[in-house]
Amino acid sequence: TDILTEHTLEKIREFRSSDTPWFIYHAFLAPHAPIQPAPRYRERFEKTPAGEYTALVTQLDDAIGRLLEAVDADNTLVVFQSDNGGPRGQNNIQLDANGGLRGNKGKIQEGGIRVPFILARPDEEAPGTVCDTPMSALDIVPTCLAAAGIKPPDGLDGRVIPKDTGKIAKERDLFWRWGKDSYAVRSGDW
Repeated sequence: TDILTEHTLEKIREFRSSDTPWFIYHAFLAPHAPIQPAPRYRERFEKTPAGEYTALVTQLDDAIGRLLEAVDADNTLVVFQSDNGGPRGQNNIQLDANGGLRGNKGKIQEGGIRVPFILARPDEEAPGTVCDTPMSALDIVPTCLAAAGIKPPDGLDGRVIPKDTGKIAKERDLFWRWGKDSYAVRSGDW
């Protein structure tokens, strides 16, 4: 986490020193197994699997904060998204925190496919707005293109996420696949 963060901070400083628009895709590995928080975080929490996991999430949170402090918030679109639901139990301790949703990482139930998604835009009219309209990672590319003033090409999967998320139709079918034989579809309320 520290190595990736330092590398990205260096690139942000380099990019901010020019007048050219830029894009960074930063993918953290944390909080993925192996659960290995830095010692300065590990010592702050219980010496248990749950404590080590909490330490790694705290380290990740601090790293995200450092990245957000490094960008120009008045001129930057920031997208934060996880790639799957909570982890499966490790060392006889259940670590999922999926808000009562069934399933977890590697499962096609909502606890495995519904993930945190945060979109922070410059000049957002209503920061902190919560949208229950289903979104997809496929929406990130067209949304970034639109934010840069580029019309997304016809046929591109995904939709531009408008500032007024209520403009996205509620009736939107979404599809998932895990492995060769596990599939899920969300259509309306199902």
